Amino acid sequence: MLLMACSILCAGSARGEDATAGIASANPMEGKLALTRKGCITCHSIWGVGGKLGPDLATAGQDQSFQQLASMFWNHTPRMVQLLKQKGSEWPVLSEKEMADIISFIYYLKLLDRPGDPDLGKILFQEKKCITCHSLREQPLPLTRFGTYVSPVYLAQAMWNAGQSMQKVQRERGIAMPLFSGRDMADLQAYIRSMKSSPDSGTVYMPLPDLTRGAALFRSKGCVRCHQTGAGNHVGPDLSRSPLRKSISEICGILWNHSFAMQARMAAGGVEFPRLEENELADLLAYIYFLHFSRDQGDAVRGGNVFNGKGCTNCHGSGTSNKQGPDLAASKQDYDMLRLATSMWNHAPIMYQFMESEVMKWIKLDLDDMQDLAKFLRRAGDKKHQ
Repeated sequence: MLLMACSILCAGSARGEDATAGIASANPMEGKLALTRKGCITCHSIWGVGGKLGPDLATAGQDQSFQQLASMFWNHTPRMVQLLKQKGSEWPVLSEKEMADIISFIYYLKLLDRPGDPDLGKILFQEKKCITCHSLREQPLPLTRFGTYVSPVYLAQAMWNAGQSMQKVQRERGIAMPLFSGRDMADLQAYIRSMKSSPDSGTVYMPLPDLTRGAALFRSKGCVRCHQTGAGNHVGPDLSRSPLRKSISEICGILWNHSFAMQARMAAGGVEFPRLEENELADLLAYIYFLHFSRDQGDAVRGGNVFNGKGCTNCHGSGTSNKQGPDLAASKQDYDMLRLATSMWNHAPIMYQFMESEVMKWIKLDLDDMQDLAKFLRRAGDKKHQ
């Protein structure tokens, strides 16, 4: 089971600034079950399987954090209210845990890549000069043992482990080391799989990556020496801030491209280059990928501008004569990101009905507005009750 530990993802955050505690305990696999339990799959599909009335959840909101996905959910509300009303279906009320689980699953889908294109992989196999040293049918260095795998992770892990010896051979033969972009690794894996010697040799699927193991590996393999998250260590990039919200095949390619510079730097510092076994690379990549999921980057000043500038005060301000909702800025509720998103979701049908009766336009949020609003309301509430 894929788990996220608050102590891992939110380490070092003061309670007053930590708006991610509930988010960090989200479970993507529980989110998958909740999507079915709440009937979301009747309107939404996953990789084309499921309902067709709403967007495919596997491709909607790509490269977006929890906070940004929450804003996307809000913007999608009017269409959902209308469709559910037409179908005579009830609005799916969510607990905070269900909200976190569902959004974490949608986020997680981006990591689990679709199979690549074997025809493109064949072209890459030749263009990247893989064919110079490797064979798919016979010695030397056959790659057929990777043909049973669907995911490119195992190929990437073998390349990582053999990188130093591969670099030596490439230099001796005057061949440039191959660099990968986009879905190259997925396409290469698809080609290798298409060329496996026997169709009866079976299929091996990648087990679900474990973030807890990935976090432990991040420390035990020495990654933390150069890539400390939020610690100001400039030996290597802070991976919690790097734009790595990509599919697992894309991250595999990026990791390979940087592996040679990493080898040289580690050798110069007397650090042993880490060897990875079994599912260790997948666990590491999942940990790095989810570092971005619950990162609190809200800005209270921007949130105040959103609250006032987009008309939230019409119903939720202290000075409104036609106030339809609570004064959020003075509320005793601890409006962290998750609580705000869940509350807005559950009250959306009532809010939509009122706004429609008053001929008011639905307030659309920019991607970062939700996290800014949460930060503003937390700060405003703290000041009111000091």
